[in-house]
Amino acid sequence: MFIFKRKKFIGDSIKGMLDIHNHVLPGIDDGAQTVKDSLAILNGFIELGIDKMICTPHIKMDQFPNTPDSINRSYKILMDEMVKNSIQDLHLNIAAEHMLDQHFEQLLLNDQFLTLPGGYLLVETSFRGLPLSFAESLSKIQDKGFYPVLAHPERYFYFQGNLSKLRGVKNQGVFLQVNLLSLVGYYGKDIKKQALKLISNGLIDFIGTDVHNTYQLELIKNSTASKELGKSIKKLSENNYQHFII
Repeated sequence: MFIFKRKKFIGDSIKGMLDIHNHVLPGIDDGAQTVKDSLAILNGFIELGIDKMICTPHIKMDQFPNTPDSINRSYKILMDEMVKNSIQDLHLNIAAEHMLDQHFEQLLLNDQFLTLPGGYLLVETSFRGLPLSFAESLSKIQDKGFYPVLAHPERYFYFQGNLSKLRGVKNQGVFLQVNLLSLVGYYGKDIKKQALKLISNGLIDFIGTDVHNTYQLELIKNSTASKELGKSIKKLSENNYQHFII
């Protein structure tokens, strides 16, 4: 007699998760392009049981030159449309994902940035090369009294297979955020393997989806997880709630 066990889907582990990294605000980066796109993504999040989100559009001056004003305008447009469409089961807040490039320190100096709740600043770098000013930029964030959070370290080629480098970054007081999309294999097997390695070595602090579109949400919805991975995701989700209250 065969006993069939129910598959454990990723969705089982993220119900009630506070998502701290996504690109759902309309028309300001490479995420949702229209309000219609945004609403479709939001409804997908609701189906997954996620009811709290911090929207984090790019601030990348050479490609997406957003400011707190442009992000707030897009946020207001989306909030108005949520009211019109009676979307009440989702609470949104805003921050940004800041590129550590040649423009960043000036933006920091001029207060043209948006933090996650609690004074955490979500940052990213080029995927190919670590900027020469990386350590200095992190120090300047801390000098202003904020806590840097490095988005998706598993995706940076210069950290692949080199845990000591990331331990060095953490020793500088930097928090690390893994992408849920990495854990479901969206970026390929190597990045998934790296993400799992970082989690198993206790290097990851937080989790975010980094969702840009409904296709990615469907992939998350239909992906399965081992019992061990499900527990890790839940633990990281709990960390999100402990640090980011909205």
